Formats: sequence, C-alpha cells, structure tokens
Amino acid sequence: MKITPGFRVGKLTVTGPTSERKGGYTVWECRCDCGNTIDLDTRTLQRGAIRDCGCTSVVKPGQRDITGQRFGMLTAIAPVGVDKKAGTVVWHCKCDCGNTCTVSQTRLLEGTTQSCGCLRESVALENLKLAGGTSVTVLENGLSKVRSNNTSGCTGVYYHKKNNKWVATIRFRGNCYNLGSYTDREDAIKARLRGEEMYTNFIEWYYQEYGMPEHKVSVAAVPEAAVVGI
Repeated sequence: MKITPGFRVGKLTVTGPTSERKGGYTVWECRCDCGNTIDLDTRTLQRGAIRDCGCTSVVKPGQRDITGQRFGMLTAIAPVGVDKKAGTVVWHCKCDCGNTCTVSQTRLLEGTTQSCGCLRESVALENLKLAGGTSVTVLENGLSKVRSNNTSGCTGVYYHKKNNKWVATIRFRGNCYNLGSYTDREDAIKARLRGEEMYTNFIEWYYQEYGMPEHKVSVAAVPEAAVVGI
C-alpha cells in the first residue's frame, strides 16, 4: 500500500511528507477531520493502527488501536479509559454471549481474558459433570473425602449422643435420607456403604451413557432408577 498525499485512514488525511524518518520510514503530516495535525510514519499509516489525532479516543498517538479486533470471545469496541497503575488502555468489549465488559489492552493481547466471564463459568459447569441436576464430580469427591470434624471415619455416619446410637445418612439430589441408627459403628458404616451404591450406579451410568465430562445431560435423559432416593 503506497502512501501519498490524500491517503485517508479513519479521520486522518495525509497532507505531505516531513523531513523526518522513523525506523527507515518516511514520516507524514496528517490532518484530522477535527482540524488538528499529527505526524505518522509510513508503517503506522499502512497498518491503520492510528485513525485519528486522539480527539475521539483515549488511544494516544503511537499506541495500538485494536478497535474491532477479536480476542477469544471478545471484540474490542472502543477505548474507555486508561489504567494508570498498569499503564495500559482499558477497552469496552462485547462478548459472543451478548454481554459487555471492560478489559485492559494488556490482558486482551496476552490472552489472559477471553470472555466476559461466561467462558470460565461454562468450564466450571462442565467440570461439575451435571446430569439431571446432580453433579457427578461432587458425588465422586463425596465418596473419597472425609471432613476433618468427622468422628466416625466415614462420610454420612455420626454419633447421636441423645440416643447413644450411630446414625447413617446420605444426601442425593438435595435430599437427606436416613439409613438407620445402630449400636455398632461398623453397622452404621455398612449401611452408608450400601446407600452409596446409589452414587456409584449413577456415576457408572453417567460415564457409560455420556463418556467425557463435557457432555451436558438433560433431566429427562436420566433414567428414573438412577435418580430416585432410597
């Protein structure tokens, strides 16, 4: 693209070359539609990195203009300010999901921020492995982790002082089910383990039916036997 007097980019019109050179490139005097002038080198004009004298943008001469460029799910719409602490321009962006947000130019260029936050939420939901309103991931963690304040050594089993019994319970789909009270702690643990077959059956069904965790399952798709309580 050859730069000559009359060449236009954005609100700028090249009026003629100056005696200066920058990086081996001719520096041109450009007149903005607002009446101000600015000097820009050939490479900057060819790239269209600067499109006005600074009158309608907080992007200062010499700074990169990313208007209309895409970064992940975000499209840079317009600069809205400067993060003085970070020394970078802040951009108003529109996400593919329809939301808008403000992101620093540095985070956009580095790829640190690629959505309004919906992408992160989507990944989090996928990691939960939701099926029929139940998280397979939570169930799996519940089978392997025992709280530090647990005195029985088994999740869902606790000692009821008033009745002097070990009580076994299990939670599934927002409901808590009582699996019985026992004099012997081991009997309560066995009852809990029998109850956990509901978990393991559900988890096995999930992986057999949908395989990888990124699949999302509707409530209607879940077999009744997999979601009923005991």
